[in-house]
Amino acid sequence: HDTVMQVLAKLHLHDKPVVTVLNKTDRCAPGRVEALARRFDAVAVCALDSATFAPLLDVLEEHFWAVESVVAGETGT
Repeated sequence: HDTVMQVLAKLHLHDKPVVTVLNKTDRCAPGRVEALARRFDAVAVCALDSATFAPLLDVLEEHFWAVESVVAGETGT
């Protein structure tokens, strides 16, 4: 996580919205995944569990499409 954030800073992208995604969570103990997700404010996904994609899509919508709507002048009212 820290390395990715350092690379983003070097590319002058540190001020852009970021979503941290923990992939292949089936390879890790469930308690560990939950702890890592809390630590890094991340979304855990697993291709073997389609239920993990809804929370990811919710976060993406919240972080990116909401920003586009505000930038475009849409208020949602």
